[in-house]
Amino acid sequence: MLIKRNKIFIWCSISIAIISAVIGFTYATSITNADTESSIINYDLESKSKYQAIVDNEVELIPKDSIESILFMDINTGEILAGYGDVYKEFEPGSIFKILTFAMSLKENSVKPKDMYDCKGRLNVDGKIFYCWNFKGHGKQTLLQGIESKCNIAAIEAALKIGKEKFYENLELFGLRNHDSGIELNNLNLAAASIGKGFTITPLQTASSISALLNEGTLYKPFVDESLKNIVKIKINNNKQLALKQVASKDVTNAIVSALKDISIDGKISGIGGVSDMTSDKKYITSYVATNIEDDPKIVGVIVMNVEFKDKDLAEETMRNIMLKCLEDNPNDSN
Repeated sequence: MLIKRNKIFIWCSISIAIISAVIGFTYATSITNADTESSIINYDLESKSKYQAIVDNEVELIPKDSIESILFMDINTGEILAGYGDVYKEFEPGSIFKILTFAMSLKENSVKPKDMYDCKGRLNVDGKIFYCWNFKGHGKQTLLQGIESKCNIAAIEAALKIGKEKFYENLELFGLRNHDSGIELNNLNLAAASIGKGFTITPLQTASSISALLNEGTLYKPFVDESLKNIVKIKINNNKQLALKQVASKDVTNAIVSALKDISIDGKISGIGGVSDMTSDKKYITSYVATNIEDDPKIVGVIVMNVEFKDKDLAEETMRNIMLKCLEDNPNDSN
């Protein structure tokens, strides 16, 4: 009887020891996991906050009255990583819109990437002459080459093949149809709109729509994460990631990304700029949109400036400086 009691006592002691060890291990593991998660969150916050710091530093180097807005967005989530100025203020996009025109034409299967165009420097549309920025003309080129050369004539011809109704349906699909402003559906307005003339959009809309062309076609609602709300210097009401809709296929977005890689001058950054007509104060609204293309695109940057014509390249130079510094600091590596 005594032996039996001893066995029971020994068995209970062993069981208690095992349970205690398991509890201790689970507690220690949970603490370790919590510490690891906390360190990742802290690193992520520190990493993301570098975007705004880089933007702030660059802003100090140029006349502040020339900057309308600067915006950086994570293309895969819609998260705003940095901002400056009024990102809700509408502007005429000019040539930066051509990339959307080409994407729309591919989406609607109205053209193929290797379809040929012959740019002679001008095009007659219903009696009105539209000029290419290259007055001598680009000559014969494919649609993708038209993207790379930022050809006005290729963009106009692509839009005319889409047709008025489909073009404006796509404007709405990409979230770019703010207010019709009395726009009449005719070929003249279509030709102007295809090269970013005759209508306005916001930097937020620009970043969102271009991001969709870089992330395999998902249009996200812009948001500022709670962790960055006191860091990012613009106010966005939304603080949660929200995918709105699919606006393009992977084939379309792959073609756009491929074209952007081809026009990159350094293999790291690619972009396209626009210049509006002269404003009332004899200046020009210039804009530039850029993304990283060394690996898969991760971020998109948009800048809008109000400058004299001699400074029309300042938007591109400023955006490239910011983007290069962001890539050097690798603020997005934790994603």
